[in-house]
Parts: sequence; C-alpha cells; structure tokens
Amino acid sequence: MAILRILLLVVVTTSSAWAGCTISKDVKGTSTVVFTLSPTPTEVINQLGMSNMLSPVALIDKLQSYSDTANSLMKTVTDKMKALNPFGSLLPIPECRYYWISNQLFCDNVNSAIIAPICGMFTTITNVTNPISLPLPQLDSIPLTCENDLDGRPWGLEKIQAPETWALGYNGTGVVVANIDTGVRYTHVELRDNMRPFFNWFDPYNFSTNVPSDTNGHGSHTMGTMVGKNVGVAPGATWIACRGCGTASCDNEQLLACGQFLSCPDNKTQSCSTRPDVINNSWGGGIGNTFYLGVLSVWKAMGISFFFSSGNSGPACSTVMSPADSNYTKYGHLSVGSTACNDKIASYSSTGPSQAADYMAGLGVQIVVPGSNVRSAWNTSDTAYNTISGTSMASPHSTGAGAVILSKNKALTPEQVYAAMMSTAYRDPAITNSAAYCTSSSADLSGYPNNVYGYGRVNLLEAVKVV
Repeated sequence: MAILRILLLVVVTTSSAWAGCTISKDVKGTSTVVFTLSPTPTEVINQLGMSNMLSPVALIDKLQSYSDTANSLMKTVTDKMKALNPFGSLLPIPECRYYWISNQLFCDNVNSAIIAPICGMFTTITNVTNPISLPLPQLDSIPLTCENDLDGRPWGLEKIQAPETWALGYNGTGVVVANIDTGVRYTHVELRDNMRPFFNWFDPYNFSTNVPSDTNGHGSHTMGTMVGKNVGVAPGATWIACRGCGTASCDNEQLLACGQFLSCPDNKTQSCSTRPDVINNSWGGGIGNTFYLGVLSVWKAMGISFFFSSGNSGPACSTVMSPADSNYTKYGHLSVGSTACNDKIASYSSTGPSQAADYMAGLGVQIVVPGSNVRSAWNTSDTAYNTISGTSMASPHSTGAGAVILSKNKALTPEQVYAAMMSTAYRDPAITNSAAYCTSSSADLSGYPNNVYGYGRVNLLEAVKVV
C-alpha cells in the first residue's frame, strides 16, 4: 500500500545587509528575485486590531495602498537593467508581479549587480531572496494492514462518525470549500455535481485554463475526501479550487497567488462575498518558513477557517512543517496529523513541538484525523479512485468536518469551529502524560493536548452537537 510522503525543504542561507535591506547570498547572476517590502500584511492587520477589523474589501484596499512603492520599485528595476544593457540585445527586460497579500514584488531577469544600489534607494525593502520551490509529494510503498472500507464508504468517514452526523441533517449544505493543490478533475463522478458554477477556479501556472484540471491526482484526491458524493466528509458542500502546485513542485509565487485569489475570488466586484468558508492546504515545506504568514493573517481577518497538514516526517519530534508550524492562535489555523484505523498516530505523521521562531516549543499539532489508506477520487478518469496515505489525506477530513459544522451554524467564527473540534475530540485514555509525547511548554502534563495527537482525534458527531 502506498504512503504519501511530503518532503521537507529546509532553506538555510547566509545573507548580507545593505542600507537596512538583507540580501540573500543565493541571489547571484541573473535570476528571479523577490523583494519583500514593509509593512507586512500581518503588521497592518495587527495594527488595526481584530476588534476594529475592516470589511474584506476595505482590508484589501488598505493592503493595496502600499502598491505605489512596488510600482516605483518595478520601474526602477527596469531602468537599472536597461542601464546595464544599453543596446537592448544582451539581457532580457525584467518582468515583475506584485502580490498585495504578502507585499512582495517578484521580478524575473534581474541581475544581482543592481540589487544593492536599489536597496539603498528604497528604505521599505526589508530583504531580497530567490523564490522557494516545495517538492510535490511522493508515493512510497509501505504495507498497512488494518484499514478497510465499511459499507462502501472510506473507513475514515465512519471513524469520525460522519454518516451519523448526516443523519441529523448536517452534511455541509450551504458551505463553500476550497483547496490549494494540484488542481481537480472537475468531471469526476464524485465532484461533477457540486462545483460552484462561478468564480470557481484559478490557475496561476497557466492563465488560459478556464476550467479545473489536475495533472497529478493529489488535488482530486483531497477534494474528494472533503466533498465527494460518496467518499467525502461534507458531500452537501460546494467547492472551488486553485492550482498552487504544478506537476513537479509547489512554487511560493503560485501559492501566494492562490492565497490572494481565494481571499476574494470576485476581485471585489461582489464585495468578496464569493470567498470560501473553509480552505484545505495539503502542502508545505521547511521548518520556521514565514513566507505564507501574510496570507494566514488575511484569511483569519476575513473569517475563513483553514487547515494545514502537519507533514510526513515523523515519528521524530519537532518535524512539523511550515506553515503548519506557525502559531495557530495568532494566525488562525489548525495543524493536522494522521491516524490509522486503531486511532494510533501514523508512523509518518510529523509531530511537534514547533520550531518556528515566534512559536518555539509551541503545540505543533492541534488535531488528528484518519489519513492512512484513504480511498478517494483520482485524476486518471471520471471513475478512477486511489487509496493512499499521508497527512495530506488527513487534513481534508478536518476541512470537510469544518464545513459540516458550519452547515449547522454558518455564523460560527473559525475559533468557534476549531474549539468545537478540539473540545470534543476522542482522547485515548491510555495517554496520561503528555511529556511522553514530544512535550512542549504549551502541553498539559495530564496527557492532552500533546505534540503527537494534539487535542485528540476529531469526532464530528460530538463536535456538531456542541455548536
């Protein structure tokens, strides 16, 4: 049987400072560079305060107000490169793209010789780096023996008591779910009937694709687990998607583009009312990587619930990958680990404590859900299925559960959704001392929460009862 492993990318670089701007030593020759500007979206949102938070459109307007500096920087980059290339035939002209959700400018074809002088001209440039590329998950064959589908349904649905919750009348109806992944085979029998018919897709790798597609299978699988007609936790929900991962990697520019798109799919033409209620993120890389924190801050400010897979580098402690390893109370997400059918943690599931700089020794995993031998939709045909394992398969169980909870009470805040899931989670009575489970300063020594199981394994039926 296959286990889905997500490789961790640990970026270790040295750097130099120039006029208050840190320039990565990896920036050399002619390449794509990323200019990070101040203030960050997180700083802007923290200054506003959640009690005075702007409407989604007003918040975006506020963040976009910093684009004047980016536009000026873009012109300067182009002028400097033209000065290096007066005859216009030796070096290509830079092409730049600005993302307000991170206050960053990505510029292709930039020669490193112009960067230090530009840093001296723009005091708002905090650092200059190369883009980050996160490897796509790999499939490894590892035998697992105890998981079996029950009554034709994937076993994970039974384990979290999804069918019993549907029987109460709650199956995700009225809730919009999104994923950032490799895409979705939208014609699949599991997914063809509940794709939202408008503002439903963005592909930053190929702007000409008008309908969802998936060249890998990973994205179709995660979406199927969330909202599939027969294999999904929330079959009544509708879905939209963004391709944050290509056929070989998940690039940070495309991931940012997806984060920006999902914050307001209608680009403010409908007051961002088309944004999803819940977002799944079965991707990640590195430890203590901060490039996505602006996106998390914006999503939290807009009232979106979102989940990240913890990673597949267990069982060693302190292996939770970014962005899952960030401070979940500050940035408003849950980090999700993977269990087998016996409710034991999967051997591959990454564990805490977090090693993120601003959350050192914090609780690295908040909840766990089924993730081993999960059967769901696949991309090779409209009736194809695949059974695979990994925290990538666990996270969509929690995202689907969030959608079902919201279908009972759409007015719930993300914090209330998370609280319902964590407070009612199944806790193994044999776990009585959290110190034996990758202890951290935020773990209760009585057993839960701990850095392997978090607050426990999600029980959707009990979570719905308390909201």
